[in-house]
Amino acid sequence: GEEEFEAAIFPNPVVDQLSISLTGEFTYELMLFNGQILNQGVGADNVTVGMSEYPSGTYLLRLTGVDGFDRVIQVVKEVVHLHFPSIDAHIYTGYRYIVNALKK
Repeated sequence: GEEEFEAAIFPNPVVDQLSISLTGEFTYELMLFNGQILNQGVGADNVTVGMSEYPSGTYLLRLTGVDGFDRVIQVVKEVVHLHFPSIDAHIYTGYRYIVNALKK
């Protein structure tokens, strides 16, 4: 029978780095709904696409792979709102966890 190719796109919604996992070689195009291409490239198996510079909203990711694989996936970009610089985000999250644990 025909082989099934599954693409994994994660995390979605994405804040910073979008991972694309698809067996074999493929091309990717990150687009706006009007068709404008923001980023494109060629990869194999696993590719990471930086999303941090784009505003929040919904984007289209087109994947074209071997044997006619062609998918368009909606990717939602989110912005994390923190009162701290982003570099301290993981520290802040850990601190909150400790405080919550102490309250129990």
